[in-house]
Amino acid sequence: MNEEAHVPELSIRRGGEPARHVALRGAMTIGRGADCDIVLPGRFVSRVHARIEPKAERFAIVDAGSKNGVFVNGRLLKAAHPLEPGDEIRIGDYLLVYGESPDRTTELFGELYVDADSREVWIQGRRLETRLSVQEFELLRLLFSRAGHVWSRREIGDAIWGPDKYDDNMIHRLVFRLKEKIEPDPGQPRYVMNVPGVGYKLERTGTG
Repeated sequence: MNEEAHVPELSIRRGGEPARHVALRGAMTIGRGADCDIVLPGRFVSRVHARIEPKAERFAIVDAGSKNGVFVNGRLLKAAHPLEPGDEIRIGDYLLVYGESPDRTTELFGELYVDADSREVWIQGRRLETRLSVQEFELLRLLFSRAGHVWSRREIGDAIWGPDKYDDNMIHRLVFRLKEKIEPDPGQPRYVMNVPGVGYKLERTGTG
């Protein structure tokens, strides 16, 4: 019987947002810049804030010259810190916890994240460069607010346009346009799923 492989990962949390998990498989950059490997959108996060570096079969975290600093277990980071399971890393208003878990697909919230404040969408750690219309963003924000919940067409229509100001075809076209912009293959959607006879939901892909 093969033992289940374990990989080092960072569990990332901010406020009341759902946690997301990122597997560490080599050198990685952390920051608010869209070109970082781990993107943390926030005004207290530098464009490139920190780096994860492999160190003799382990990982270490290094401050990349950030404006507001990196804190590990409550102490300001001054030099490379070899990570141990349970280490808590503070970057801006984010908490990153280092640990090991079974090798798995990144959870949905690591794949797709909607920042309602900045009105930005992040997919697999990258900011979506394709611009969403106001209605497309509101639909995605609504679905994301309760991922896995099936929203009826009436609930969606009332939330986007208001009662009695829409029809099913308008909802269908809106969902179709959103899929075209966020799905790797709109014909075989990974995120926005149709529930026949009811409505739509945001799939909890990879949550096990």
